[in-house]
Amino acid sequence: MRGTGWSTDQSVGDIHGGQINAITGLTRKLTPDFLVGVLGGYENFSYDSSLLDGRLKGDGWTVGAYLGWRLLPGLRFDASVGRSGINYNGVTGTAAGTFLGSRWLATTALIGTYKTLYGIEIEPSAKVYALWEHENSYTDSLGTFQPDRNFSSGRASTGVKVTYPWLWAAMKVTPYAGVYADYYFNRDDNVPLSTSTDQLLLPTQFVHGWSARVTSGVDMMVLGGTRLSVGGEVGGLGNNFTVWSTQVRAAVPF
Repeated sequence: MRGTGWSTDQSVGDIHGGQINAITGLTRKLTPDFLVGVLGGYENFSYDSSLLDGRLKGDGWTVGAYLGWRLLPGLRFDASVGRSGINYNGVTGTAAGTFLGSRWLATTALIGTYKTLYGIEIEPSAKVYALWEHENSYTDSLGTFQPDRNFSSGRASTGVKVTYPWLWAAMKVTPYAGVYADYYFNRDDNVPLSTSTDQLLLPTQFVHGWSARVTSGVDMMVLGGTRLSVGGEVGGLGNNFTVWSTQVRAAVPF
């Protein structure tokens, strides 16, 4: 379960809102160093802009697959791909409309783990995610035809996470904190590159370039391998948007 909040200032659309994502999966370890899995998910979101007098709401489902491979002791690689179908409901001023969208999302990561003499673990990583979305054409409530739209978005990041595992009763508790440098890249086929104010209202025009992100949380594992993780992060630091999220994860081996 993951909850995400989003906000920008008036110069880039005055957009606020958030969404909830729920994902469940099943993993099979084929060898001690290689695993594969499948996943299914649901999302629900709502965003608004007082500057545009608009609101965008919707929900959708996702299916996908993933893999993890421990290349060397202390070095692992993972990748995933998902396909989503989204139902959108939008309002701008007196115009309203509903339309469908479809999305591909792909991720990949290379993660290292180094243990120090004092029990502290250092985890450097490099990660990339990218999505491609198509939104169907529709006619809004005022009778205006809106053409279909294609856009893509992604983020490349690198940074380090520090953890300190310790035993408490029959549980292994691992608090962590991390800091990352993110680079966002975007493309919208229906929007020409421009620096005019109206073009800056679209996220694909201003969610780009470098920013910083910080994370913190705690992992807990009881005897038998059951794990629970609670954490959060704040991103967009140093840029003109802010995105925050909190998440809860649980894993049960069988």
